[in-house]
Amino acid sequence: RQTFSIKQIAELTGVSVQTVCRLLDTISYPPPDRLPQALSIDEFKGNASTGKYQCILVDPKKRRILDILPDRTQSHLADYWRNIPRKERLKVKFFVCDMWRPYAELAQTFFPNATIIVDKYHFIRQVTWAIEN
Repeated sequence: RQTFSIKQIAELTGVSVQTVCRLLDTISYPPPDRLPQALSIDEFKGNASTGKYQCILVDPKKRRILDILPDRTQSHLADYWRNIPRKERLKVKFFVCDMWRPYAELAQTFFPNATIIVDKYHFIRQVTWAIEN
């Protein structure tokens, strides 16, 4: 599998780096039509103009990104999950997230069959704090 930088794509296609970036920003993907049994959600400080944090959805077993959302607001995430059929959402058995309360609330609402699991990083951080204090 070959990878190219944005600069290389611009040079290969004869357009500016800004044009490549602008075109990449227009790409949108539909919500996944099938969800994995385990679903992981996390936020990161991205460059979207819609909020401080963007949200990433991952299949942790296959280590595959399912989607990247422009923000992590509860209303935006709820709208996103409403577009995925309930039958598909009921197949999710594990919902992996940090301890941010809105994630747990969304999991309970949209993934009622899923066990909520605190991600490894936050679990270890809490254990470390408990031992140190």
